[in-house]
Amino acid sequence: MLLTHRKLLRSKAIAIENDLRGTLRNFAVKVGMVGTMRFEARILELVETIPDLAILVEPPLVVRRAPREQIIILHRRLLAIVRSSHLPIIPTAGLLRDHGLGAADAAPAHAVQASNEFHDFARPDE
Repeated sequence: MLLTHRKLLRSKAIAIENDLRGTLRNFAVKVGMVGTMRFEARILELVETIPDLAILVEPPLVVRRAPREQIIILHRRLLAIVRSSHLPIIPTAGLLRDHGLGAADAAPAHAVQASNEFHDFARPDE
C-alpha cells in the first residue's frame, strides 16, 4: 500500500505541474526543462513581471507542495522498512531478496533445463 500511495501522490503532483505548464503556455510563457526541486522557483521567476498571472498560478503551486511533502515522508518510511528488514537489494533485479544468492544460483532446475534445451535447439550441430 505504501508504494501505491506514493505512486498516486506522484502522479497527482505531476498532473498539477503539467497543468501549470499548460496555463503558462496559454500566455506564451514556457517553463522549459526544470527539476522537481526548482519547479516552483522557476514558475515564480517566470510570472514575477506579470502580476495577474502570478495570482493565477499561486493556488496550484500551494496545492502542489502538499503531495510533494507527503511523497518525501512516504519515501523515508519505505527506506526505513527496507533498512530494518536487513534484506539485501539486488540492483540488477530491483527486488528485495531474502538471501544472498545471485540470480543464476536462484534459478529453478526446470528453468535451467529449459534454457539448455533452447540453446541446443537454437544452435545447429556442426
